[in-house]
Amino acid sequence: MKTLHRNLLAAAGAAAAAVTVGLLSAPTTTAAFSTIGGDLGLDQRDFRVWNNFTDAAANNNTISHVNFPGAKGAVMAIWKGHDEWASGPIAGNGQGDGLGGLNPILGDGGANFDNSFQGTATNQPFNSNVHAELLGNGGSVLAFTLVPINDGWTIQYYSNWQWEDGPSAVTTGIDLQGVACHEIGHSLGLGHSDVTTATMYFAITGTGTSARSIEFDDSSGIKSIYGAKSSTKPVILSLSGSKNTGGVLNINGINFSPTDNEVWFTKANNNDGIPLKVLGLAGTAGSIHVTIPFGAADGEVLVKNSAGSTGANLSNAFPLDVGSAAGFTPFGFGVAGTNGVPVLAGAGDLAAGSASGFQIATSGGVSGKVASLFFSLSQGSAPFKGGTLYTVPVLISLQFFVDPTGQVILPAAMPPAAPSGLNIYCQTWMQDPGAALKFSSTNGLKLTVP
Repeated sequence: MKTLHRNLLAAAGAAAAAVTVGLLSAPTTTAAFSTIGGDLGLDQRDFRVWNNFTDAAANNNTISHVNFPGAKGAVMAIWKGHDEWASGPIAGNGQGDGLGGLNPILGDGGANFDNSFQGTATNQPFNSNVHAELLGNGGSVLAFTLVPINDGWTIQYYSNWQWEDGPSAVTTGIDLQGVACHEIGHSLGLGHSDVTTATMYFAITGTGTSARSIEFDDSSGIKSIYGAKSSTKPVILSLSGSKNTGGVLNINGINFSPTDNEVWFTKANNNDGIPLKVLGLAGTAGSIHVTIPFGAADGEVLVKNSAGSTGANLSNAFPLDVGSAAGFTPFGFGVAGTNGVPVLAGAGDLAAGSASGFQIATSGGVSGKVASLFFSLSQGSAPFKGGTLYTVPVLISLQFFVDPTGQVILPAAMPPAAPSGLNIYCQTWMQDPGAALKFSSTNGLKLTVP
């Protein structure tokens, strides 16, 4: 039976008033900062956001940013809160906080710790490393973190507060990014600090925007748990090559192992928080060359070298905007199942008569279940098993069993007689006990012959 240790961020009065933080059990005190016991292993570096925030102000921001691909609103605000604790400036430049001329740098942790953004969630299982709003009025409490943290954490934000996502300074409600940054500190193993300027101080003044940027005492605290950033920790300096599914991405940096590196991607429709990993990769002349796997999503990429299994062996998280290969255009929406909403993607050469051919791949299915791939020469829209069948009228259908990784990969080649500009539409439907009507489906995918 677990003891639930709550770190409670509490507010006294209106938004402009001083906001206090109460801790319901005594932490272990070291210098000014304090720790609550425990730390996160490499299998607990993920985080997700269930964007169930009810106040529109939590999702005011509709402007994308290159350092947070695919994210806006509350998701981006909380992502920034995590990135502030990173081992070094995110993407090498630390940009994205949004506080105008102040231009603070995100990534001030300086420890052997980096999180892995694993997208959005549709619920919040206990200790699943998911942020979510909690319906109700917590009195003076803004948000809280459930501990112990070794096997994961839970962070919740009470819905009676007006959460605002910025990205500029918040002046009326409560700054979601700042409060998230404080609560994330608890999820890493930190208690409260006696330093008034620290993010982990037991009180915040005003809306909480100042809590976005961790200070020396906060950095000292996370270093005490995970160690100061090692000189041999892998560091991703840049990305080059293709950023499309099925293309070869070049990860450029330092401290990669000669062999057996792992590359961690953000996984599409992630239902368990586990990154999508490619294993056994060589590191040559400061670069790792990896084919972006089907099922990778907008988010981040990290490298774990083979020299050990601690935070000193996992790189910084580098933003990656995953695209579709030329000639492959995703459209529409799928139906969620056991593993979230499945994804259909393609890669390769769609040219008529191409010797190398192409692949279309379905990911997110249930191992051993039957998958049906439907093809059409037109894009339609017909209600089907709780979703939309896009391939109507159906030209041909193919049946396969989903492999143990949850995928169906179909190699193919375009016939030599296929005319330039020909469009072929496809979609996958699968048996899925976790779907509302026992069938899940992918997005649609348009293949265009060049």
